[in-house]
Amino acid sequence: MTGRNIQAQGRPDHPVADVRRTYNFLTGPLTPFVSAGLGWTSVDTNIATGPPDVGCWWNPWYGYICTSSQDTKTESGFAYEVGLGLRYDINDFLVADGLYRMKWVSFDNAEGTPSYDGFQMNLGWKF
Repeated sequence: MTGRNIQAQGRPDHPVADVRRTYNFLTGPLTPFVSAGLGWTSVDTNIATGPPDVGCWWNPWYGYICTSSQDTKTESGFAYEVGLGLRYDINDFLVADGLYRMKWVSFDNAEGTPSYDGFQMNLGWKF
């Protein structure tokens, strides 16, 4: 549709399947580290691509039940990331770390390579 502006709004869902590797620079309880990862990222925009489908059925306990669903715009692609952070071993069982991470995703129809970044803080259990 040339010449028409269509406004759409959605809140994306973003499942990720990836493998990360971390390198700690020091062996003590406080150490800086780098991390890198590869994986697959899927983004569901939750923006409708067609009309909703509605279905109703009879439930003997609750009466008529109707639900609806709607197809939405999704994209998937290869993803890679790098991160830089600081890790602290609290004791023999607990670890805390914080990192800054940048991720790039290779979508087929994208102009360029979309990227996003963020800070992350973790509290973990060592075993």
